[in-house]
Amino acid sequence: MHSGGKFSVGGFGCGAQETRFSAPVEIVVSPDGENVYVADQNGDAIHVFDRAADGALTEASCIAQGSAGCAAGVAMDGLADLAFSPGGSHLYAI
Repeated sequence: MHSGGKFSVGGFGCGAQETRFSAPVEIVVSPDGENVYVADQNGDAIHVFDRAADGALTEASCIAQGSAGCAAGVAMDGLADLAFSPGGSHLYAI
């Protein structure tokens, strides 16, 4: 959903949680298909979503530079890309 310069997922139904992005620039799915990672360039954050068998996403965690509610990250200003290592065990952000 896009509204007022913000992108969001979720927020539908009773008790649903909404995640807002100011500039989502990259979305990758883990090699096992169980997680989705979103790089938010202006938010200096990576949001991690659990992916259900039906494709539904639930935010599991986030890491951000200077953002309350997320794990503390460093050197996350201006994220532009996400990529998994060849074996799929590490996620790299640049």
